[in-house]
Amino acid sequence: MDYLTWTYWFRRVLKNPTYYGIDSTEPDEISALLSDTVEDSLADLEAAGCVEVDEHGGVRALAAGRVASFYYLQHTTMGVFADRMGPDMGVPDCIDVLTSVPEYDELPVRHNEDQLNMTLNDDVR
Repeated sequence: MDYLTWTYWFRRVLKNPTYYGIDSTEPDEISALLSDTVEDSLADLEAAGCVEVDEHGGVRALAAGRVASFYYLQHTTMGVFADRMGPDMGVPDCIDVLTSVPEYDELPVRHNEDQLNMTLNDDVR
């Protein structure tokens, strides 16, 4: 929570609170927004198998979280791996999982590359 108070996001919340879903910059409302943001983020990370949150609020990084951090992967990617990868997968299944991760959503298609991809799709099985 302390880290968030030093971010640009926090400065923007103070300047335009209604954009972020709160009515004012009263300390109680700011604190509730920060708490909700942290809780939602931890819940997303836990659902993806990246961290474990114990009953006392302690957070422990799991192997998937360390891998995501080391390779700069999104937590949703680790969730896809956790949900879809298994020991009995063949090469086509692995390729299907690897190509369905969110990182590929951000790769731009260059000029006329979409036409080349369509040609490749027609020529290659």
